[in-house]
Amino acid sequence: MDVSQQHLALVIQFLEQTVSLQNQTQNTQLMSVYNEIIQYNDYIPCLLQIIATPQYKPLQQIACIFLRQSISHTNMDVSTITGSILPLLVERSVRPTAANLLCSCYTKANVQYKYQLLQKLISVLNECNDVPSIQGSLATLYMILEDDIGIGTRKELEQILPLIYQAIMNKLNHPNDEIRESAMEALAVSVFNLYDSDTFIPTVIQRYNDSSAKVRLILCQIITSITNAFPDVLKKFISQVIHVLVALTNDPNESVRIHACGVWGELCSVYCNEIKQVLPSLLQLLLPHTVLTDREIGDIGNEADDCLDGDGAMTERKQIGVSLDQMSICYGNELIGLLLPFLSEQLKSTEWKYKEAAIFVFGCIICKGWNPNNQQFNQQVKTVFIQILDKMDNSPLIQYVIMWVIQRVGSNIGFILTLDEINKVYEGVIHLIKEGVPRVKYQSLSVLSVFLDLELPFIQQQHATILNLMLEHIEPPVFVGGRVIDLISQLVDVAPELFELNSVLLKRVISQYIQYASAFPNSPQLMESVVYNLSYILPRFGDVGIPVTVSMKDFAINLLNASEGDLEMQSSCLLLLSSCLAVNPTLSEKILQMVAPSLPKYLHYLKDCMTIASYGLLGDLITYSTNEIKPIMGNVMNSLLFVLENGHPSILSNVLWSLGIIIQRYTNDMQSYFNSIYQRLLYLLQNNLSDFKLNTKRNMLICFARIGEELPDLVAPIIGNICSQLLSSVNGLSDNEALCTVILGVGRLICYNPKVCESSLNVILQIFQHSFVKYEALYEMCDAVIMTLKQTFNTPQYSVIWQNYSQ
Repeated sequence: MDVSQQHLALVIQFLEQTVSLQNQTQNTQLMSVYNEIIQYNDYIPCLLQIIATPQYKPLQQIACIFLRQSISHTNMDVSTITGSILPLLVERSVRPTAANLLCSCYTKANVQYKYQLLQKLISVLNECNDVPSIQGSLATLYMILEDDIGIGTRKELEQILPLIYQAIMNKLNHPNDEIRESAMEALAVSVFNLYDSDTFIPTVIQRYNDSSAKVRLILCQIITSITNAFPDVLKKFISQVIHVLVALTNDPNESVRIHACGVWGELCSVYCNEIKQVLPSLLQLLLPHTVLTDREIGDIGNEADDCLDGDGAMTERKQIGVSLDQMSICYGNELIGLLLPFLSEQLKSTEWKYKEAAIFVFGCIICKGWNPNNQQFNQQVKTVFIQILDKMDNSPLIQYVIMWVIQRVGSNIGFILTLDEINKVYEGVIHLIKEGVPRVKYQSLSVLSVFLDLELPFIQQQHATILNLMLEHIEPPVFVGGRVIDLISQLVDVAPELFELNSVLLKRVISQYIQYASAFPNSPQLMESVVYNLSYILPRFGDVGIPVTVSMKDFAINLLNASEGDLEMQSSCLLLLSSCLAVNPTLSEKILQMVAPSLPKYLHYLKDCMTIASYGLLGDLITYSTNEIKPIMGNVMNSLLFVLENGHPSILSNVLWSLGIIIQRYTNDMQSYFNSIYQRLLYLLQNNLSDFKLNTKRNMLICFARIGEELPDLVAPIIGNICSQLLSSVNGLSDNEALCTVILGVGRLICYNPKVCESSLNVILQIFQHSFVKYEALYEMCDAVIMTLKQTFNTPQYSVIWQNYSQ
């Protein structure tokens, strides 16, 4: 198509404006420019001319971006435009954008042209000596291999895959560092299409002594990826991999060492027996890296940062700590036994850094690997643990790591310390909460949280004292005050008697929480934590909370409306509204009026915090304002069906709970939805049960039971599958009402059409015997189910079943 010079000039003008604004504006402004350009019927030829013309070099990158947008929204023949794009790959400044554009062309192309494009890129690698051209081809192959993870599964491209690998691997010996780095990057994203591992793995691991640190770092990533994706493949080369990884752990480059130190844990998790043979020498390799460096000491501030997985910078020490943590799962007491003598000796050092490192290592191995059922071994653990506790001094670094170790020992502390010894530790924890520096206070609060869960008599006697201490320490910095607030919510669980009907305490908590959060306007996470914790504790105060629910409702609504886009904050506001309803259901209509315009939008999110909160509130509003919410139920159902269709099973518990209420309350209005709901539930039942939590299974069973009451012919054929899930879930259903709903609903379906139960007879009999269902209210239904099945299957072939069955 010929290009209109007027249109070309206008497109150039738009692009120039976009380039000048690109670093200052939001995406929406870029899109408005794009929307104006696409009004021209020759806008794609205009973009192609700009891309192909050297004088427009400053505009080529933005032209590629717009052209990529056009490709994704049209059915154009991409084979006609790649010739204009390929020359841009030699330009360093525009290369990533051009490669991305070519990748989009590849995605839209037919198989034949995919093959042709890949051949062009391979031929450049095999035949061209121009460094920029090689870099451009590698950059494009990297993006294609990263984007097209199924490239190795399609027969049409099967023949070219080994050629791609060989062409890339040949560049690992290129004298140019950047080319070798680009080749390794392309191989790193292609491991999930691993081809000819007998060639690939030896070739790649040889790069452990490459002069480029980036190549060596990428090698660490490749080893991890293959370990997780193809453990059996890598097993053949495990000796070489161990040798390579030892070298990388001692690499002169710090970033390489950090990555290598983290690989050991992954490797042990998969190749436990193979690594066990070199475990003593491996520990000798890793342990020196656990001593804090001067730079790490200088980087430690007042912020709370977990010793292993906090928000601070990743270091060799942290990576080794994570690896030791993973190793402890593999080797348990054997690993701990190997290390205890070394740690005991190092704790005697006069150099504080070595003592601190020993305490750190003990914490890494004691949390997940220790089996406390061996009394004799526990004494060895206790000896070192007492040594650690005796090292407590005025050094915040030592105080912090000791508190971290106590937290890691956790509930197992009772296996190695007497009650008097635990009491002494507890007193030390309380002292540090009062007097420690902020990060030590934070870690001490985490230890106190562990102690509260132990249900020890002397701590139970201190609940009131602990509560008062917490209320006195809602103080800066933010991370300390936030941890205190979390701990008060924990006290609600372990000492509810302190909160029930205590109006004075309720007013104090609300006032302190909100004043504290308001003092830190630049810390929205603190306010979100305050709102969440208020939602958690408000119902625990009982009826004395009624007078404050009006102000709490207004507070939550105002914050909800002011927090557009902050889903964590908005979900906490919705939880607080649900708590207000739990205490004072008369607020239902007012809350509905305020949230109704936005409720379908909140219900549409696929983020777990929003599904928990929004569908929880929906269920409450339907319960308390059944008629008033009906006008928006159409939009509500659209959102619910969208989440049911697209949401991961892990976020569906409250969605299914609300759906069960909807089916019950609006049975007649729901008739048109039943079939689509049933089909989606059936899909989930058959395909995703391993991802389901117990409550999610329960709520799904309730939905099946309630649909079955209305459309028994629809649900009855899968009653055996439903019963199998019920059998795996029923023991964990502590909610009597939910259990009764499921048992009664399923029982009615069985009685309605018993013939479909033939293949699941044994499972059903297990569920409906009195010894399994322990609620007398269900006995009548159980008897009816058994009687119906006996009458249906009364032929000789079932006589063994009835003989073995005892009611």
